[in-house]
Amino acid sequence: MRKTIRLDGARHEVTLALHGATFRVGEGDRAIEGTRHWEGARLALELNGARTQAHVVRASGGRLEVWIDSERHLIEEEGRAAGTRSGGDDDVLVTPMPAKVVRVNVAPGDTVTEGQTLVVVESMKMELGLTALRDGVVATVDATPGVLVAAGVVLVALVPAAKQEAK
Repeated sequence: MRKTIRLDGARHEVTLALHGATFRVGEGDRAIEGTRHWEGARLALELNGARTQAHVVRASGGRLEVWIDSERHLIEEEGRAAGTRSGGDDDVLVTPMPAKVVRVNVAPGDTVTEGQTLVVVESMKMELGLTALRDGVVATVDATPGVLVAAGVVLVALVPAAKQEAK
């Protein structure tokens, strides 16, 4: 199947083929082939013979945050995300899994930018920086270092930059 996606803001026309645990993603004359399966909250991948793990967090509007080797990548399917992006899900930062809060990098009133790390959590001996999905101003922070939180708990709420400027 053909899809138009945005990977970290750059537009790509890709072909995607899925057959059980195997996949192929192609763009032009380049392709990545491999196998995939879930191991708990992580996606185990074998790409062109090399093994790696990814942590995938579903964001609003059909977007995915994919973390590979501590690098964050944002993937959006064009058309699908555009129609739903105005929803309020981008205004809250939630824990993707049960975790312990390690660091809180913001306070109410702080201005933040898309991709900025707001809170760092730890789960299964791995630290994960939770980032802002849009530019905005921090409205509330409900995270305290050392506290254990369940999956789906709202840690930070934002007021979008556009709404803040209108005040």
